Amino acid sequence: MLQVFRPSSLAALLPAPATPRPHKPIFHRPTLAEAVVEDLLSLECEQGLLLSGPRRIGKSTFIRRDVLPLLRRRADVHTMYIDLNGVRDTDPGHAILKMIELDLQTFEGPVMKVARRLGLTQVRLGGLEMHLDQVWTGRLDLVLLPQLKALSAVTGKHIVLVIDEIHLARQTELGRKTLFVLKSALDQLNDLGGPSFRLLGTGSHAQKLSQLVFDKSQPLYGATLSPFPVLGGDFLLWQWERMHHGSRPALRTLVEAFAILLDRPEELFRVCRVLDRQAPDPEASVDQRCMALARLVADAKKEEFVRRIQRLPAQEFALLRVMAEEGEAFAPHFPRCMRRMSEIILAATGRPAAPTLSADEIDGALERLAQRRLIWQEGTCAFEDLRHADWLRSLDIRTLFLGGSTARAGADRPASPLTGRCAQGSVRAHSSAAALAAIAPASSGSTPSRRSTRGAPAVAA
Repeated sequence: MLQVFRPSSLAALLPAPATPRPHKPIFHRPTLAEAVVEDLLSLECEQGLLLSGPRRIGKSTFIRRDVLPLLRRRADVHTMYIDLNGVRDTDPGHAILKMIELDLQTFEGPVMKVARRLGLTQVRLGGLEMHLDQVWTGRLDLVLLPQLKALSAVTGKHIVLVIDEIHLARQTELGRKTLFVLKSALDQLNDLGGPSFRLLGTGSHAQKLSQLVFDKSQPLYGATLSPFPVLGGDFLLWQWERMHHGSRPALRTLVEAFAILLDRPEELFRVCRVLDRQAPDPEASVDQRCMALARLVADAKKEEFVRRIQRLPAQEFALLRVMAEEGEAFAPHFPRCMRRMSEIILAATGRPAAPTLSADEIDGALERLAQRRLIWQEGTCAFEDLRHADWLRSLDIRTLFLGGSTARAGADRPASPLTGRCAQGSVRAHSSAAALAAIAPASSGSTPSRRSTRGAPAVAA
């Protein structure tokens, strides 16, 4: 029987809606929000609309601050929202089901409450019969479809379900079954001729979302997959105008720094806060300090990743390195991959690996890497963070493990632990690094190994 977990507290399941902090102004994108909503409610997206983009580029902020308010202002739309990344300790399928059930309960009123107290298991809501004891039977087709039909009937509105990080639902059996039933609901409710049902999802892993949409065996086959446009010149001008006049770099410098940070706004905010707080430096211009800070923030995430993989057993590190080298051709049980793993283990430890790694040993290592959230394992393997492959390929294995620990690299100067690159030309790098550490925890930066494409297309059906 399908297992479903019931959290003791609803608050543990559904986080309270986030509210903007007074000291953190939000950059709004109303034109893009209108385009997304228009596409979502169009016939072309009746199988679902998924927005794909790297992590930390502003997708969730855009959904919460721009798209959801726009949908909720429409009198003909009833909206539900859940962020699966915020309920990691709960089965994603259960989180979705419970959220819909709780939303429906807000329409029950006194009649439904009395029916429950009297022990009645069959009542009428919005003209539809519902069996209350079917909610936890595991028959999702008998639970979710009637719930969505009831919502449509009782509200008389289009039903829009928004799921942030929707690909996380694939991690469990219940999550996958829930997506299949949602796809069935899209087919059935959109053929009734009345209010429609729409699904909007976001995801930070292009490969996972592509499989959901383009693989016929996957639940959201046929949905529209659209790239999420990165923040551009209008955002940078807005941020530049908010900075103190004396600490503003040239606008073109801010553009270059944002590219180094791979279009991640939170990381740019950190750089700008430090610039605003630093006293003028006669030895460095504001432009020089801005670029130095951007590079420091960009290196921080790589350093954190290196420290993390240095703690891995050699076998797990070898698997990651071969994954990075092989790409889509990665086949861990094939002889060539196993030979390469043995070479990497020898380079990392100075000791030869076993002549042949067993299939069980490889499968166990892959499972542990998935548990550490370094890889995604479902049929094929993929990195949880696509930047990790670039970083792994850039590593000098012998330096990393055999006495050349990155943690000790350049202890007397700011340096990248991966490249050993000193921050030469980055004036006052020491004080900049200290200022960064003072205003925030470890950054979510990245290296300028890839640049975003500016002028990404607007969301289209």
